[in-house]
Amino acid sequence: MFKKLLTILLFAHLIFIHDLSDLCAKDFPRGTMQTLNSNETESIRDILSGPTRRWKTLLKGYFKDVYDAELPDLVIYIDNSGAYKYCLFRRGKKVERLYGSKNIYVLIFSEQDLNVPDKEGEEAAFKVKMTCLDYLRDPGESALLGAVLGKMSGLGFTMGKKEEEPLKIQEFQIKMEKISDDEVENPLYSGMKGFTLEKNNTKNRISVYPLYLTNRDKYQNWTKPTVRSLHYNFGNYSPAWVGASIGFDFIENKALIFGHLYLWRPLLPRPTNAPFWVKLSQSVIAGVNILDPENIVVGYSIGHIVYHLGIVAGRSVYPEEDDKFFCGVNYMF
Repeated sequence: MFKKLLTILLFAHLIFIHDLSDLCAKDFPRGTMQTLNSNETESIRDILSGPTRRWKTLLKGYFKDVYDAELPDLVIYIDNSGAYKYCLFRRGKKVERLYGSKNIYVLIFSEQDLNVPDKEGEEAAFKVKMTCLDYLRDPGESALLGAVLGKMSGLGFTMGKKEEEPLKIQEFQIKMEKISDDEVENPLYSGMKGFTLEKNNTKNRISVYPLYLTNRDKYQNWTKPTVRSLHYNFGNYSPAWVGASIGFDFIENKALIFGHLYLWRPLLPRPTNAPFWVKLSQSVIAGVNILDPENIVVGYSIGHIVYHLGIVAGRSVYPEEDDKFFCGVNYMF
């Protein structure tokens, strides 16, 4: 009787899950992209000509069914005067930085067909280059921590030097395509290319060089000064919300090891123009005395004040008779 009941329940479960999966939305966006009619073209143009804070509706309106908000887009618009506007978007929001992104797309809109023949005879409007300017190098603390823990556990550890990989440069050309229907009197043009972000904790630059400068007929009616190049710097930081550090309590003169839950994640390498407080990490912490693991502490940390150094404060919570405050410095791993 029990086996029959279990078989019936399992069969009903499989049918339910199968039917439920059919009712759910697509796992990922998919579909086709059509040319824009007159109304759609004017709607996109109206958004592009407005302030960049309105551009959050642009991507959904342009990509429609194939729009994936998880993919970051650097959107650039060149109007009829030759002026440039640009903004970085992810998850439908205007952002200043990325966290753990694997790709970034450069999407360019223009009011004119800016393609010119290159040296090989292929038409393109822009040369786009992405350079990793800096990244968080391994300063050796991971190997040092492994050596200490290995010796403490009697396992032993061999410290090896990690070779740094060379910074890679990616370069593409972008050809502009007409995205409006043939009957649209004032069509829009667009082009897009994607770059791979190979590392977290990097500072990157996307450079856009107009190729149409070799053909003055393409911009002879522009009223704005001709833009020689556009450079957009951005950080791609670690997406982790947790971390670890080792610290020292100045009050009790004891060494501690902490686990961190970030309220504001660290930005390394540091952004150049951000306010000082944005460059700091903030986290709630829990830790133990290295020499007395039964001594548990909790507190708060303001980290990365000077590179990986920060300050910690809190109190002991176990054992109860050891209810004391602590305050000191820590070093993030």
